[in-house]
Amino acid sequence: MRLTPESKFKVVKDSNNIVFTEVGCLDAEKENPCIILSQGSKENKGGLILIETKNSLVSRIDICTVAPHWSSAIGTGEYPE
Repeated sequence: MRLTPESKFKVVKDSNNIVFTEVGCLDAEKENPCIILSQGSKENKGGLILIETKNSLVSRIDICTVAPHWSSAIGTGEYPE
């Protein structure tokens, strides 16, 4: 069974755990930005959000928990409020 983005967000919301988002990239050149997701604490990383743009507009958002794995991302230490 494949979860939709809406159902994934509902699972997170229903857990009552704080979600942290860290700005990161998938490469040292910083050409592939991403968002690293943590739940409960900043150290409890569990997924990535990949965002594609086209003509300065968001064209695709992917929530990844397996591939690419969050450990392949380079975090910046920035956690937007």
